[in-house]
Amino acid sequence: MYSQPIHSVSPSRGFTLVEVAIVIAIIGLIAGGVVAGQSVYRNSLVNSTIRDAQNYMSAASQFQQEYGMLPGDLSRATSYWGKNATRCNSHSGTAATNGVCNGDGDGIIDDFATNGAQGERAQFWRHLQSAAFINGPLLSGIDGGGGNHCRIGTDCPKGRIADTGWYAANYAWMTAGNSNVFGMNYGNVLIHGTDTAQEPEGPALTPAEAFMFDTKIDDGKPAYGRVIARFWNNLCSRADDGSSAANDLNASYRLTDNTVQCAFYIKL
Repeated sequence: MYSQPIHSVSPSRGFTLVEVAIVIAIIGLIAGGVVAGQSVYRNSLVNSTIRDAQNYMSAASQFQQEYGMLPGDLSRATSYWGKNATRCNSHSGTAATNGVCNGDGDGIIDDFATNGAQGERAQFWRHLQSAAFINGPLLSGIDGGGGNHCRIGTDCPKGRIADTGWYAANYAWMTAGNSNVFGMNYGNVLIHGTDTAQEPEGPALTPAEAFMFDTKIDDGKPAYGRVIARFWNNLCSRADDGSSAANDLNASYRLTDNTVQCAFYIKL
């Protein structure tokens, strides 16, 4: 009588504790590598932002040395690079495709339109580009509205960190009543921060990143020197004695806070 062969069936085998531990260790290494990679990338963006700040500061200084006035404020700009006939047709000079507008030469980077033209905040970047002190996509030289609005990448340069930009202005009006800024006369400044639908001065850096930024460019103190931190009021920085007075300039960055809390004004 024919009988079918009997097949042996091996019992199912699960992972051993050693194998599970190895898999977990590999996953941990991969996750750690991703986090480390993100940290390295973020640091590279911050360092690139520092270099941009140094380049813009140098460009504005060299422009002033060569032309005797700040970019945007230069009262004879159209004699060098032609005029924007649409925006400042009443200015002297020959109309040019990528022409500029004159400033009023008063030493202030004005926000609202002067001499029947666009405000100097937007022309600041066009003058620098026209004089070949900075590169990048051609910026409009036109404010985005209200005389002091910046459309990042259109009217003012993009920053390295997502949604950030650079702006130029005169902030002689800051007072101790503003909880976001130290009470002082800032004068002409470069501004760096995230888009606020007006100036790019929203939080862009953590306090530790801001401290690194300030230390490499200036003195590492949020209220002294050329680099002044925005959002001082127990966010980016705070008064050393714990007070909440905007005119208390003895302050430090809140290095224990790892959230994005800081923007900057850089005095020109």
